[in-house]
Parts: sequence; structure tokens; C-alpha cells
Amino acid sequence: MLATYSGKLLHLDLVYSLMTTKTLLPISLLLIIAILGSSLVYEIIQRNRDARGDKQFGIAFGVQLYQGLERGDIEGVKRRLGGFVAANSLLYEQQYGHETNTKFALRLVEAKAIRDGFQPSSK
Repeated sequence: MLATYSGKLLHLDLVYSLMTTKTLLPISLLLIIAILGSSLVYEIIQRNRDARGDKQFGIAFGVQLYQGLERGDIEGVKRRLGGFVAANSLLYEQQYGHETNTKFALRLVEAKAIRDGFQPSSK
């Protein structure tokens, strides 16, 4: 079938194809943007939950240590801190590798010494 457009003859198939492409492309792009946007929102929410959990852990851990010091349980506090340093230094090295030529490198060496000397309690 033929149709006229600005004095030119066009096939209706071509007109339909152009209209479909002009409609389909924006809809596809909007769908992709919506999917990417929802993925970004999900990541932000997850990071917020992780950060909140980290804060809660830090507060609970600090309260435990403080109360242990108030009771005079120096060995218990030292054991908890040793476990904390051992676990976190190991995770740090696994995730970021061994530090060299940085201000933090000395602290990581000290943490490794604590980790090597750490004996988990049987409690």
C-alpha cells in the first residue's frame, strides 16, 4: 500500500516500521533506565544496611569492652581485642593485600604479630 507524505510516496510498511522503531526505542531505553535505577537504589539500601550493622557491632563491642574494664577483666578485654584485631587484619589482607610503603603498613605488621600470638578461648 502507498501513502503520501509531503508530496512523496511512501510504503505504509515503511511508515509502520518507522513508527514502531520510534516508539519501541524510547520504551526500551526507559525500561533499561528503570532497571538500572532500581539496581542502584538496591545497592544504596544494602550499603546503608551494612553500614548500620557495622555501627551497631562497634557500639555493642565497645560496650562489652567498657564493661569488662569496669569489672577489671583485663585478660577478657585483651582476648576480645586480640580476636577483633586478628579477624579484621586477616580480612583486610585477603581483600586488599599486604600493605607496603604506607603509613598503615606498620599497623598491619603489628596486627599480624597480634594475630600470630592470638589463642582463641574455649569459652
